[in-house]
Amino acid sequence: MALEHDIEAMARRAEAHARDRSLPARMARRIKLVFKAKTIRAYRAVFLGADGRITSHAARVIADLGAVAKLGLAATPDMPEAVLRDRAGRQTVVLHLLARMDLDGAALDDINKKIRELDQ
Repeated sequence: MALEHDIEAMARRAEAHARDRSLPARMARRIKLVFKAKTIRAYRAVFLGADGRITSHAARVIADLGAVAKLGLAATPDMPEAVLRDRAGRQTVVLHLLARMDLDGAALDDINKKIRELDQ
């Protein structure tokens, strides 16, 4: 699978970079890479189907989270600072979720397409 290949490539780069560092530092880096890989796999298992494409249920959840976070809506100069901070926090969570799935442009376009189809 492409994800495992990418993860192994990241691990090899990290190991090459870490040759000059101490063993504990290299081990910590490797553990961090393994944890990230497991996290990416978990996000993908929740939101993507067996074919690697987003499921319709996942699209609905992402659309709902995006609406709650007011993604795509501009802030106005008269908005209170507390509202802006709250919105920024919500947007950060939704963007983090999308980033953790580690998708390419075509997969993100697929998400947008499925979300648009929900509105019809």
